[in-house]
Amino acid sequence: MSIKINHISQNIIEIIIEKNLLDNSVEEFKQKIANLNLDKNINIILNFKNTKFISSSGIAGIGALYNIIKQHNGRLIFVGLNSKIKSFFKMIKLTKEILIYKTLEEAIEKLKGKKNVEGIGNKK
Repeated sequence: MSIKINHISQNIIEIIIEKNLLDNSVEEFKQKIANLNLDKNINIILNFKNTKFISSSGIAGIGALYNIIKQHNGRLIFVGLNSKIKSFFKMIKLTKEILIYKTLEEAIEKLKGKKNVEGIGNKK
C-alpha cells in the first residue's frame, strides 16, 4: 500500500490511500500519522478515491486517527468513498462523527468557506 501526504494549507492535510487499507498496511498508515506534526484545529481529509476495501484493522487505524484529531479539536473528513465502503461506514455509525464529501475540492471549499460544516450522511 502507498500513502501520500499533501499539505493543502496550514490546517488542512490530505492523506491519500492509494490502495486497499489491509491488515499488513495499517502499520504504515499509523507510522505516517505519527510522523505528522498536528496543530490545534487541524482538518485531515482521508482520500479513498483508489480504495476498494478496508479491513477491520484498517477501521481500527482510522478510529485511532479520529481520536488523535479529536484531541486537537480538529475534523476528520472522508472523500472519494465507493458505495460499499460508504454503506459500511453508515452501518457502523461512523458517519455521525466524520464528515463525508464526494470530492476533495468540495471538502476544501466547505472547510475554507464555512465554520459550520456538514457533509453527506451528517445531516441531522
